[in-house]
Amino acid sequence: MFASRSATPAVARPMPWDVRATLVATRLLVWVMLAVVAGVGGWWVVHQPMFAIRRITVDGPMERMTLGQYLDQAVPRLQGNYFTLSLQQAQQVFMDLPWVRSVAVERRWPDRLVVRVQEQTPAAIWRSDDDSELVNTQGELFDVSPNDIDSSDLPVLQGDEDSVPTIYAMLQALSPLLDAQRIKVQSLILSPVGTWILKTDDGVTLTLGRGDAAQLSQRLKRYLDTVGQVRARYPRAVESVDLRYPDGYAIRLQGITTVPAPENPQR
Repeated sequence: MFASRSATPAVARPMPWDVRATLVATRLLVWVMLAVVAGVGGWWVVHQPMFAIRRITVDGPMERMTLGQYLDQAVPRLQGNYFTLSLQQAQQVFMDLPWVRSVAVERRWPDRLVVRVQEQTPAAIWRSDDDSELVNTQGELFDVSPNDIDSSDLPVLQGDEDSVPTIYAMLQALSPLLDAQRIKVQSLILSPVGTWILKTDDGVTLTLGRGDAAQLSQRLKRYLDTVGQVRARYPRAVESVDLRYPDGYAIRLQGITTVPAPENPQR
C-alpha cells in the first residue's frame, strides 16, 4: 500500500533588476532607432525633386507690375519645395516687391503655389523737406517714388509725418465739395500750429483755419456758394481767401490791393 503525496506548486522567482533594466534599455533603444530611421526616411522623401514647386499662379489686378516682373523678382528668393517651403517666408518675398500692399500665399497639391496680390493704388503725394513719397487710398505711405509714375494729377499733402492719415482723411472730406464745382485740390497743408491751407488747381489759396472735417467743410461750402457773386461783381481772378471768420471770409483778387502804390521817386 502506497501513501500519496501532494505536489508543491512552483513559485515564480522575480526577475533580477539588472535583467529588467537591460530589457527596458533595449526596448527604448529600438524605439529610438525606429524614430531616427522614420525621420531620416521622411526627410529624404519630402526632399525629392518630385515635390518641387513647378507652377506659381499670381492672382489679382496687376496694373503696376506685370506677371513676368512678379515671377522674375520673387522666384529666385523662394526656398524649398511643396512640403518645406515656408509660406511666411514666401509671403514676405512678395511683400518686399514694389507696389505690393498685401499678399496671401497657399499651396495647391501637388506642385502649385497660389499667390493673391493686392497692389497699392496711389491717391496723393506726400512731400517732406528732403523727400517725396506716395500715399495710397488707405492713407498709408508706401515706398515708391512719385517720379516712377505720372503723378501730375495727384494732390500734394504736407505736414508732420505722423499726421498722414489725418491729412488724407481731410482731403477725402473736402474733395467732394470742390469736385462739384469742377475744382481739383492741388495741395493740402496742415501747419505746425494746426491751421489747414488748401490750394486749388485754379491758383487759389484757401486758409481754412483750425477745426475738424465738419467745421472746415462748412467754411469751404460757404465760400463756394457765394464766390460766384464776387466774381460777377469783380471780374478778376481770386488769388487767396481767408475763411477763418465766423460769418464770412476775406478775399484777395489779383491786381487789387488796399496798400497805397509807392510814389514815383522821379516825380
